[in-house]
Amino acid sequence: DRLEFDGNGRTVNVGNLEAFILLVGIFLSRSFITTLLMKPVDYGLSNETLSDTAERNLKILASCLLFLVRRVSVRRESPMLPMPGEVARYVFADEEMRPIHLRLRRTYEYCENLLREWGSEYIKRLRQAGTTTTTTTT
Repeated sequence: DRLEFDGNGRTVNVGNLEAFILLVGIFLSRSFITTLLMKPVDYGLSNETLSDTAERNLKILASCLLFLVRRVSVRRESPMLPMPGEVARYVFADEEMRPIHLRLRRTYEYCENLLREWGSEYIKRLRQAGTTTTTTTT
C-alpha cells in the first residue's frame, strides 16, 4: 500500500492501523533501533569504539526491540512481520534469539499492550490536533 497526500501535503485515508505502523516505524524502528542502536558511534551513543561485550549487548537490545516492533506492527491475530532484510546484519536472527524471546514472553506481552495503548492515544491526539488546526485556520 502507498500513502496518499492531499494538495497541502497531508496524508489522507490513513486508518488507525496504518497510522500506528507509521508511528512505530518512525519512532522505534527507524529513529531508535536503526539509527542509535545499530550505529552507536556514528550517532553519538558512544564517543569511542564499543567493546565486544557492549556491541553484543546493543545487538541483543536491538533484536529484542525489533522483535517487539514486528509483533505490534500487525493485528494481534496475524503472523508477525518477517525480519527486514536491511537490518538483518545488525541484529540476531529469530532462531538465535529464541531462548531469550521465550524468557521474555510475558515482558513482550506487557510491552506490546503498552505500546498499542500509547499508539492509540497518540493517534487520537494527533487527529484531534489536526482537526483543531484545520478548523482554526479555515
